[in-house]
Amino acid sequence: MSARAEAPAGQTRIRRRSLLGQLSGPLRSFLGTESGSAGLLLAATAVAVAWANSPLSEQYVRDYLSARFHHSVADSPLPGLIHRRTAGNPLFVVNVADHLLQQGVVRENAGGWHVHGDQTSITESVPDSLRQTIVRQVERLPVAVQQLLEVASIVGVDFSAAAVAAGLQVAVEEVDQQCAVLARHGQFIHARGIEEWPDHTLSECYSFQHALYQAVLAERVTETQQVRIHRRVGERKALAYDKEVEEIAAELAVHFEKGRDLTRAVHYLGKAGETAMRRSALCCSSRTPCPPASTRPTR
Repeated sequence: MSARAEAPAGQTRIRRRSLLGQLSGPLRSFLGTESGSAGLLLAATAVAVAWANSPLSEQYVRDYLSARFHHSVADSPLPGLIHRRTAGNPLFVVNVADHLLQQGVVRENAGGWHVHGDQTSITESVPDSLRQTIVRQVERLPVAVQQLLEVASIVGVDFSAAAVAAGLQVAVEEVDQQCAVLARHGQFIHARGIEEWPDHTLSECYSFQHALYQAVLAERVTETQQVRIHRRVGERKALAYDKEVEEIAAELAVHFEKGRDLTRAVHYLGKAGETAMRRSALCCSSRTPCPPASTRPTR
């Protein structure tokens, strides 16, 4: 009885060994190719990254492109562009590299692999496979959360819960609560501190984990909806800043321009120019050098 029971198990082990033997040859051959070794390199890294919960560095993106293609590709501006576009997400890095290959930006000529064309414009596009992946992730969320993220994508890569609440026409607390849950679970956004407006509106600030998330979500918002969102956000922030509105005049000019309210866009653009000239005059009248605009304190 036991002998008969062991026979099928033994045969199963033999079949498994035979199958592994059949697969080992092609697998070794594949891993011996540039694509295979590069794929193995990135797969191992993806496992390590998932374990460490940290993105790939720009240097590793460079190493991956060098292993997959050629050092001439790794020595081009492409690794830096891909790293900035993907924030080092391994899945995004592979998809963007595949996309560049399909678009002919990276080509194999007689002398090897080379980069062609406008790398910047191509890396700004979203590969279809990656778009579909992100859309599937978005569509698993409740509809209300999807709408929140879509409005946030129009506000910007960095946004406050108060600005999104204005775009959605809901309470700030509601947006804060939903964003906090997303950030806590590491979905789409992460928290980056608190912002208080002059009218004492207090809310959390967030950033999209990757610019690609923002790009795909923004595609889901119609042009008419985008116009309305920009108007609502502009009007709410103008009201909140009131007498201190000059501090965000440039931001308001953008919101009203995109909101197709050209009268207010020109108005705030003028205020932004006046503020810049006034600050420049103050700096030049002092004995100390005028600091770059990017280093001046903002609210």
